[in-house]
Amino acid sequence: MRVRRQGTVDRNKNDAVALERSVSELKFGRSTMAESKSTGGQAGKTTEADIQAQIDQLRDDIAGLTKLIGTLGNEKASDARARAEKFRDDATRKGHEAYDRAREEAMSIEEDIEDHIRSRPLQSILMAAGFGFLAALLTRR
Repeated sequence: MRVRRQGTVDRNKNDAVALERSVSELKFGRSTMAESKSTGGQAGKTTEADIQAQIDQLRDDIAGLTKLIGTLGNEKASDARARAEKFRDDATRKGHEAYDRAREEAMSIEEDIEDHIRSRPLQSILMAAGFGFLAALLTRR
């Protein structure tokens, strides 16, 4: 008798779980392959139309998942493209800034040299001659 009660309790628990599952599936508008419609009082038998309906539902689910995966892939690609464009723009801007700084520095050095030559022409000529002589000695060897 105890075994019989335990079996009844287990069956009731299984029925409760199945009922909860059915309610949740109805809430989300889904059906599962486990569901089968009985025809003519024969429990456990499904008709060809039921199977076809389940196959159609699976096709729709797969199509929806495929579309979702495609959308997610496109979003990730768009994000990566935007990050790459931002990186490119930042690198271009920094390159232009470095070029402008180097150009300004070169112009400043040129102006300093010209000012030095104007203020001390004889010293500048002697320095240029000395550098030329030193360069000639180094290249001769």
